[in-house]
Amino acid sequence: MLDAYFLKRVKLDQGLTNNTAAYRQLDPNSPVFLNKHGKPFPLLERPDKSGKIRYTCTSLSRLYSNLFSKAGIDGATAESGRRTFAVTLRRIGYDIPHIHTLLGNQNLKTTRRMLDSDPVDMGSIAAKAF
Repeated sequence: MLDAYFLKRVKLDQGLTNNTAAYRQLDPNSPVFLNKHGKPFPLLERPDKSGKIRYTCTSLSRLYSNLFSKAGIDGATAESGRRTFAVTLRRIGYDIPHIHTLLGNQNLKTTRRMLDSDPVDMGSIAAKAF
């Protein structure tokens, strides 16, 4: 789907560069996702419970939800996708600092909370005990 999206951006002349070495002529400084008018999605500032400012993009969140739905993954969000990515890496043996770097979280506690959300497979634990 990303490949098709990038081809469409080239066809629509959105976020391109004259640099012939750039991937598909896409400007590396351009946002990855653009709206139908070729403009970046707007970010909204929202304070969290502690008063810290968080940035959200409802349009992009809706886009992710639609992509997940088309892929047959109902109810998924960008955040649940990030959590699945983190948990999958941990299950196959990658360490927390590397997972943290890949996620780009500012705080290691955030990465640890994501990894703590991994549902434990009781059958697997029991099978290892016997």
